[in-house]
Amino acid sequence: MSPCSCAARRLRTTAPPGHRRILQEKRNDAVLIYREQGKKENLKENGIELHSIIKLSEMAKVLREKGNVDEEMKKTVMRFLEENMKVVVPISGGVAAARVRVKGLRYEERVKMVKNETGRKLFEVMVKKEMNLCLAADVAITAELLQIANMHESSTIKLPGTEDRIVVYLTSLRGIRRTFEDGYAVRTIFRGFRVWIDERDISMDSAYKKELHCVFGGKKVSLPQVFIRGKHVGGADVVKGMFETGELARVLDGFPRRQPGFVCGGCGM
Repeated sequence: MSPCSCAARRLRTTAPPGHRRILQEKRNDAVLIYREQGKKENLKENGIELHSIIKLSEMAKVLREKGNVDEEMKKTVMRFLEENMKVVVPISGGVAAARVRVKGLRYEERVKMVKNETGRKLFEVMVKKEMNLCLAADVAITAELLQIANMHESSTIKLPGTEDRIVVYLTSLRGIRRTFEDGYAVRTIFRGFRVWIDERDISMDSAYKKELHCVFGGKKVSLPQVFIRGKHVGGADVVKGMFETGELARVLDGFPRRQPGFVCGGCGM
């Protein structure tokens, strides 16, 4: 039994890989909590009868009755469910084809399909940033989620003259342990790809500090800060996230690789 339902995932796992043919025989599936976003209808059209122990709206009512959530939280949940009910999974060629293609759509196309305002805004942010790096966040209100999505203005902050390289602004001083360790972690990640990075140590050259200050319009930022092909990527957490998801490998595609065992005569790395 699954904790929740996801029609796209279940269609992928119940139809042959590469074909996603409609199921010939009906089958029953069970979940603990049904999120009421149209998955039951989508699955039924493809031969799967979904059964649930409780609906999310029912759970919200029970929690309110027991005093575990306040009235405002209950209304927020109910409003979210109302806005997201019956989210149809697009299937090219009709139900007979049963080919779920949402994952392959460009974000520009997804923006047109999304009916929920928050979801639409998030996709618009991804289109603007030209990046498909996503993350999970535990937030209470929509504004907090959108604030996180807009935290790094990656598509608007540029570093002119560095379109052919990877630039990392960092510090070699150990005064702030977290800052030094983050810089070391970023260097280690890039070293693993055997790519050359233009390290700009602001503790050794004040010109780099002024340069970084100017690039961000005078706004104070933490270290390290990474630019790839002249475009701002973000700090250590962003680079680590890209590395873990495989996004960083895609972004670094095309950069020349050093030979194994290569040691720089300047920095010894």
